[in-house]
Amino acid sequence: MHRLVAALVAIVLCAGSALAEDYVEPAARDLAADERAVLRWPCCFTVSVPSIDGVPIDASGSPYAGAGRAVLAPGRHRVVFEATHGGSVAHCGAFTTRRFTLELDLGPGRSYLAQSQKRSVDCSVFLWVEDEASPEILAGEPPPGDPGRLLASLEARTERLLHERFRQTVTAAEAGDGDALLRLGIWHLLGDAPLITADPSTAQRWLARAAAGGAVEAAELLERIDAVESGRLRP
Repeated sequence: MHRLVAALVAIVLCAGSALAEDYVEPAARDLAADERAVLRWPCCFTVSVPSIDGVPIDASGSPYAGAGRAVLAPGRHRVVFEATHGGSVAHCGAFTTRRFTLELDLGPGRSYLAQSQKRSVDCSVFLWVEDEASPEILAGEPPPGDPGRLLASLEARTERLLHERFRQTVTAAEAGDGDALLRLGIWHLLGDAPLITADPSTAQRWLARAAAGGAVEAAELLERIDAVESGRLRP
């Protein structure tokens, strides 16, 4: 009976969604669009969000009920989702509802979508949150039996983390951090991902700054590069 009530409440909330307003976290109100994170869900016949960081969203009396969209500051958020699926009264019951509490690490300028599916063979309900600009699954669990989806998610996550690490290294190097200067020089010297190819001239500039700051390894690398370029040492 409680599942039927939950489904009916979701329908009522959705009926007023045209008047609902997006939930905008106070910390995100003064941020530019490329600094905010957006979370969407297919409100509300399938997925609803009872709360975000303890703030009632799809709840009776909430001005955000039925909006299906939240604007948040980047960082970690605790989001409660509720997925409701119809089914066979004889097999799974008229409605199957499951609640999920996920910790989401949201990035600036990115949009995320919560999705849900039900597996009719055993009435299991799955919910996951994915990056709308890539195949990366941020949290949750999609239905099993699709290794291609999981592989694509893993590759997208690896690529994102590589780019984030590279940007952080550049920022630290530009601020004069000696370790970052050395690492960035080696990065360009080897042409490791996310770079496309090696760039010895750029590598030498970063290594020269590191060496000027006292990095012995950077000075040794510069000597070897010079020896290779002058023909005194084979690469």
